Amino acid sequence: IKEAKKAGNVWRVQLFASNNKSAVEKAWKRILKAHNALLSDMSYTIESVQIKGKGTFYRLKVGQFSSRDMAASLCTKLKARKQDCVPTK
Repeated sequence: IKEAKKAGNVWRVQLFASNNKSAVEKAWKRILKAHNALLSDMSYTIESVQIKGKGTFYRLKVGQFSSRDMAASLCTKLKARKQDCVPTK
């Protein structure tokens, strides 16, 4: 598991977020199993962020895309399979 800092020009796809790091780690296993054909070649990161008034949240992100369109394309496929996601930097 990698703790990621925000990458400048790299787009990723956020699949899950929670204030419970363990839940995020478990979510990756569940999401990968459900969408293995789309995600098996991708690395994932868990990014921690401080949200004012709410504390630390952990964001599960996959991939390294050079454009928003590429990340959005994966999101379209995942959303068709009932997986929430959002392109993000």
